[in-house]
Amino acid sequence: MEPLTRPGTFQDDRLDLLDESIQDRVDAGETLLAVILALERADGPVETAADVRWIVVGMQNSDEVPSERDVKSALQFLSHPSIGVVEQAEEGYRIVTSYENAVQLVRSVGEIVQSPDKK
Repeated sequence: MEPLTRPGTFQDDRLDLLDESIQDRVDAGETLLAVILALERADGPVETAADVRWIVVGMQNSDEVPSERDVKSALQFLSHPSIGVVEQAEEGYRIVTSYENAVQLVRSVGEIVQSPDKK
């Protein structure tokens, strides 16, 4: 709402800012889904964010693979105690719930995650 009410901005500029904000949220949601799915497909704990990213690279047919920084941010978010989808131990990151449950937990935080079947 903030970009729409900012004084001194033309309506088209406001809409561009709003579109950019929405796209950032969609991208973040897609990164979260990719990380959750990568950890579910992994055979045991995954040591680093770079390793998780390479699993995501192998899963996606797109050039728009999230950066290592984005994957690391997603892992930190998903391992936050209030979310509790990912656990970080000495051996690495591992998912502690099913993919479906993980998506529901992330959705409870906000409507930034869209199920892959709805794309």
